[in-house]
Amino acid sequence: MINNVDSAFQLFEMLVVNTYNELLVDGLDLPFGLAVVKTYVNSTIGTFTKRDAMENCPSLGSSSVESALKKLVEDGTIIRKGLGRASHYIRKDAIE
Repeated sequence: MINNVDSAFQLFEMLVVNTYNELLVDGLDLPFGLAVVKTYVNSTIGTFTKRDAMENCPSLGSSSVESALKKLVEDGTIIRKGLGRASHYIRKDAIE
């Protein structure tokens, strides 16, 4: 059990460090939550839900994920389809 927890933490730490390093390389100055969600979105193929984003960004709370998704919709990075619980998102470049 301890090995599984250690492995999971090491994987999580690696993802956070890689995300941070990618942002430094790209010269982006984004809030942490937005940067984490944007990295997840860029690695996603097809549609995804807020729940998918929350499961893949465990360091963030629900409101941080919601806020980041809203900003990504506003800046045109992703497109929201559906309303309420039926909402899902897709990268704009995936449908062009």
